[in-house]
Amino acid sequence: MKIPKILIGGTALTFVCCWAVAQQGSKEEASWAPKPLEKTVWKAPMKPHTKIADVKAAHKGQTSWRQVIVDDDHLKAEYIAMAPGEKVGRRFHPDTREWWVIMDGEVKFDIEGQDSFTATRGSMVQVPMQTIYSMEAVGNKPALRFEVNIAKAHLLYPKDVEPPKTPGLEWIPVVLGRKPMGYNLTNKPHVNLFELAKDPNYKGSRFVHDDRAVSNIIYGSEKNLPPRNPKDRGHYHAECS
Repeated sequence: MKIPKILIGGTALTFVCCWAVAQQGSKEEASWAPKPLEKTVWKAPMKPHTKIADVKAAHKGQTSWRQVIVDDDHLKAEYIAMAPGEKVGRRFHPDTREWWVIMDGEVKFDIEGQDSFTATRGSMVQVPMQTIYSMEAVGNKPALRFEVNIAKAHLLYPKDVEPPKTPGLEWIPVVLGRKPMGYNLTNKPHVNLFELAKDPNYKGSRFVHDDRAVSNIIYGSEKNLPPRNPKDRGHYHAECS
């Protein structure tokens, strides 16, 4: 079974404008919008199309690795593999939400305020800001996840956890009135795409939604789409990928 298609970062920030080019027959009067004459260039490691098979091939023989896919002024996203038994210790982000898609293997999550659960292939998991979490690769094979967060997101550790030694940094105790954001709107700790797709009427849904980020599941078959309109010139993003 092939995994449903997922849009992780394409329309990732709610404050980013996504503008459709004016179409004939539109009821709304068109407005003028700036569009650069030269297209934005791709900057490594980013490229138009990344195949998961190529990513795995590049790390053949390794059980623990990571490869950055998106790293710009708005988002950072990367594939991360963990060997069985490998752990990500207790931590939290002070002002951003982090989310993952499990591509292979099994990952046990412990999220503050939630019962522990094991995410498997097709699972999407998210942790709100100021919420302590940890994870562990369980089972007998490496776990592969796709991880997304806002660019330059800060990472803090509870007082009982020893932070990693980081060149150029010292760790100092701070008090920030930490209050786990919790889940609201369409935000849920865990969904599985294969379970959602058991509904024959499922056409996708929003997974992450807050004032910093949006992540949508776009699901369906081409045969169920209306005929392509040759006059539809599509849309562009005014500020980010």
